[in-house]
Amino acid sequence: MAVLNMTDQMTALEIARRANAPDPFLIIDLMRLTNEMLIDVPAYEANNGVVNIALQRNIRPMGEASAIIKGMGLTQAETLIYGDGKKPEEFDGLMARRNRLGDPNVVNAGGTGNDLTSIYLVAVGKDLFHLIYPKGSKSVGVNRADNGLVHIQDPNDAGKKYPVYQDYFTAQYGISVIVPDAVKRICNIPKDISGDALIDLIIDTRYRMPKGASTYAMYSNVEVLVKLDKAARDKGNVVYTKEDPWGKPVTHVRDIRCRQMDVILSTEEAVA
Repeated sequence: MAVLNMTDQMTALEIARRANAPDPFLIIDLMRLTNEMLIDVPAYEANNGVVNIALQRNIRPMGEASAIIKGMGLTQAETLIYGDGKKPEEFDGLMARRNRLGDPNVVNAGGTGNDLTSIYLVAVGKDLFHLIYPKGSKSVGVNRADNGLVHIQDPNDAGKKYPVYQDYFTAQYGISVIVPDAVKRICNIPKDISGDALIDLIIDTRYRMPKGASTYAMYSNVEVLVKLDKAARDKGNVVYTKEDPWGKPVTHVRDIRCRQMDVILSTEEAVA
């Protein structure tokens, strides 16, 4: 198994911590609560401004802003999974890159209809799959602008304005898939699938991923994780709980960290 190198494989949160950038650190720390991909996947500077070209193979308390930042985390997670690049602020997410059964990196769980879900497995590494942020950014692509006291139009009275303290948050990020089989999708997963069947699919898929990744991670919604945890009672040698490098308990299937991303729907249409 590859050894996790905390210098070469730093997540956005670790980069912000080491850069002594309190605003980005607090923002990313809140966003990871609604986007668990930020926990595992390292971030690197884009090599061409805000685009990455690769060959394929003194802050005041933020209590009022925390809900908004967590919402940013949800938006970020939705783009990572379902982004289609049609909006200028979006890029192609994992589903857009793994959207047909003819793709060898798409595994069919056999379900039909429009009440299905998916699991995404990734092999993390600088030469495999990782996140990117704008070249030259000292804040991992995350910024907070303190606009101070501004006057906002009262939405209920065109003749009135009221003073507010305004913060403006932005997060610029993207993904880089360098080796195609570093990102796998198990699609067409029906609600009545058994935990044992899920485990079999995950293990079969894992053995078809590249070797040497610093981390293997799986992203799914809570319904899938519940099935895996229940199946763990009978398959304790395959599905188990241990701590990740940050000391947090996490379910594993073999060497795969199982992370929760509730933006992954249970109402997906069948992939053909």
